[in-house]
Amino acid sequence: SDWIEVASQRDELWKVPLMATLMTLLAAEEDDATSLPKERAQILALAVERSVTQWEALRGGVPESGHRTQLIEGFACIGYTLANHDSGASVAEVTEVLQTRLRAEWGCSPGASKALAEDIISFWDSNVGAFLPDSDGRVVPRARHLVDIAEAMWAQRIANDLERSQWVNRLINRKDGRESGLLAAQLCPDVHRLFVNAYLNNHPSGRR
Repeated sequence: SDWIEVASQRDELWKVPLMATLMTLLAAEEDDATSLPKERAQILALAVERSVTQWEALRGGVPESGHRTQLIEGFACIGYTLANHDSGASVAEVTEVLQTRLRAEWGCSPGASKALAEDIISFWDSNVGAFLPDSDGRVVPRARHLVDIAEAMWAQRIANDLERSQWVNRLINRKDGRESGLLAAQLCPDVHRLFVNAYLNNHPSGRR
């Protein structure tokens, strides 16, 4: 299909074997499944989600309640953390951010949140090969586009307009924010609206 031909030429995600496999499978399904998303961001987000469901299927047994969602939200949280650390983020820093999220969103105890945060980091390292701890103890992405789609998925999950607007304003002033912004705008109509409003505010002549 057209999108996979273009993606294979430009997306660094193809350096991540499981993601490349999943996107290939999605392309094979596209001819028979008209309900599959057409936007690039939605396809990439779906590939991320499929990496979790495929792992659960291979592992067997009954998945723990909420664990799949925690892994996906963990992916988004890791990417957002890396995107907003100019010099990279240490494993300890990423763990702390995940712990805070797990306590706030899932009501996890300090001990449980730490164990689950470590499990999430291990999953995206060992099972998918997306975010890898390096020899200096910092978490690094296998491909920059993993950070971009993860941050876009994080923006999609922002709970209120004020926080979402603040994120958009920060991204506009960030040198490497363009791709995350484009993907987030495809995933979330509210983000798209905020980018349009920001553009019109900075370019009054664009209003009609």
